[in-house]
Amino acid sequence: MSYFLTILICFYATLSRGADWDSVKPGLSYATWSYSNPPLIFHATRLDLRQPHFRVELSREQNRGSLPTVFANQMNAIALINASYFNSQYSSLGVTVSQGKEWKAIYSRKEVTGLLACTADSICIIKHTYSNVIQPSWHTVVSGMHSLVRNGVPRLPTEDVKCPSFCQSKNPRTAVGLSADNQTLYFVVVEGRRQDSVGISLASLGQEMKLLGAANALNLDGGGSSGLVIHGTLINQRPLNEPGERPVSSALGIVEL
Repeated sequence: MSYFLTILICFYATLSRGADWDSVKPGLSYATWSYSNPPLIFHATRLDLRQPHFRVELSREQNRGSLPTVFANQMNAIALINASYFNSQYSSLGVTVSQGKEWKAIYSRKEVTGLLACTADSICIIKHTYSNVIQPSWHTVVSGMHSLVRNGVPRLPTEDVKCPSFCQSKNPRTAVGLSADNQTLYFVVVEGRRQDSVGISLASLGQEMKLLGAANALNLDGGGSSGLVIHGTLINQRPLNEPGERPVSSALGIVEL
């Protein structure tokens, strides 16, 4: 490990100890924290997947193109983040499954690098090798573009060099992560394009996901799409250049059974 990377990890670890988790529901908590240099504001939820009264759901295909807050109402989700990358028809990037049904409106790009898959019993995995093969037990699947943490190893700045305009740029971001035992699910949204939160590169987001407790993490759609909704309210502040919510293809939610 390089000297620079070691210093970076220690720096972020020191700051991250100040994040406090507040209970949303038993087994589900929320935290927000910030840094001053560079200015960054983070929002996260943490779900104990062992709790039998929760399920991880993806919005239905027929509702694609809705606002995150609308998705939350449609799904009756306690907490929700925007999910898939999408095109102008709101077709979803890569393999997408809602309530055990594979989406027909999808498209593919070479940058698709992995997916999050969950069964109806909330047994979840993150795969970093993309495949079109869907397991019969998968109830929810969302594909992502670029891995942030792989088997406990966070993304390196040298990886961002390969996609500078997208990966190195400081933008709002949305990410999903799992603990090493796959029993804790993290939703993370980073505010960006604001004076009080400029946005973050993928490598820096990978470091943050690792410190949060994610052994595997995946980057989801970001920029103006990024949104975290809790109890029907959009929690994160919007980018200054796009003050209103953006319609998105899909949303990943936590619903109570």
